[in-house]
Amino acid sequence: MEIRIVLAKNGDEDTVILKDRSLWEWTAWLKRTERAVAIVRAALDANRVTPAAQSAHAWLGLCGVTTQAQFEDLERHLPQLRLPMSAANGRRCRKCGAKIWGKLALVTGLGSECRRGGNRAAKQVRELRARFAAPVSKATRLELARAVLAAQ
Repeated sequence: MEIRIVLAKNGDEDTVILKDRSLWEWTAWLKRTERAVAIVRAALDANRVTPAAQSAHAWLGLCGVTTQAQFEDLERHLPQLRLPMSAANGRRCRKCGAKIWGKLALVTGLGSECRRGGNRAAKQVRELRARFAAPVSKATRLELARAVLAAQ
């Protein structure tokens, strides 16, 4: 999803900034997104395109939901956004598998480091080390070292 969430201070409500730079309060954005997901799901199940479904699809497009996989991920994790933000109500990052629970993390499915691109190579490095964990020749160790350096 291509949204930004600005955390509020002094008891105010968080603000969601969409792709077109429009500002929405968290509860209004969440309510409209839930309604859009329900309308699009009903249109997909009925195999009918209605003006309401087109409007809901446009809203999800503004939120950055462009593919079927993104829609299904949002639909599956949308109820978690109503729960209090805590580790118990979190999910796993799609890239690195770390436990995430913040609002933006739950919406996008990515932890903060993966959104910045910091964990991009960590998974590859772990996989390479696991693959070459058995005793190997000196040439294979050099290959592993080059692969680890290239991944970082």
